[in-house]
Amino acid sequence: MSTPSPTSDPDQTTTPGLPTARLERPDQRTAAQIAEAGRQRTVAIVVTLVVLALVAAAVVFLTWHYRSQQSGPPAAGGTATTTASAADTAGSAAASSSAPAPTGAAIVPPHLTADASAIAVAGPSPKPGALVVDIHMDYQCPYCKQYEQAFGPAVDQLVASGDIVVNYHIRSFLDRMIGNDSSVRAGVGATCADTVGAFVPYHEAVFANQPASEGAGYTDDQLRSAIAVQAGLSGDNLAKFQACYDAQATAGIVTSMETINAGNALVQGTPTYLSNGKVANVTTSDANVASLLATLQAAAAS
Repeated sequence: MSTPSPTSDPDQTTTPGLPTARLERPDQRTAAQIAEAGRQRTVAIVVTLVVLALVAAAVVFLTWHYRSQQSGPPAAGGTATTTASAADTAGSAAASSSAPAPTGAAIVPPHLTADASAIAVAGPSPKPGALVVDIHMDYQCPYCKQYEQAFGPAVDQLVASGDIVVNYHIRSFLDRMIGNDSSVRAGVGATCADTVGAFVPYHEAVFANQPASEGAGYTDDQLRSAIAVQAGLSGDNLAKFQACYDAQATAGIVTSMETINAGNALVQGTPTYLSNGKVANVTTSDANVASLLATLQAAAAS
């Protein structure tokens, strides 16, 4: 910050070759001038304090807005602006405390990965050397919905062709940031759908029905009925799914997924795509099979 130039004053002397110097003579100022100077100092102090308070408030607001509202374009590396900082992920246990408690025996989804961090999805005949693609997403994350809509069909085709296998890491840190339990409950719905062989269609239906306003959340009726039917569940499969959802039988799995995945230093937000353990910037890819596969292959080889 530049220093203001000295105020012009009849009591100034000029030395050749030096800047103007001000000679302060308080004893020559009138009482009115002294009072006015004091008032100006008081006003300056008050204004400075107000400005500092406004700046601090703006920083707090922008930080919150950056995290929970996800403003701005997706960041390089295939990660959008919903972030999980160390403090956020350290509070995963606090986040899980707001989720509905299971009321029945716990159920382990049949396609839970060995490390319990994701639901694995593979085609009937994965090719030798098929890429392992890890997708970190939160069902309340608006950018996750955008990525699912843009790249989901190509991902499905690459799984079906055996070029990739996908691990869907269900994240729920937005529950803590937003103050609800919709991420966990949607995750429970998805993992219960896995028990009847319908993880992918249910996963896609959840994003298709994501509320327009972030934080509005999903209702239980949506998750146990409308979305399940949209995912193709009916008859015995629907009844089995609903029994699992009503008991929140996979809630422990979903909340532990967040705790496990929070320790992955490569994942700084959602959505994040990894290819053979390397961050894949899918934003450089067109939303077609060939382009997405090339992007994933390049990331794996980097």
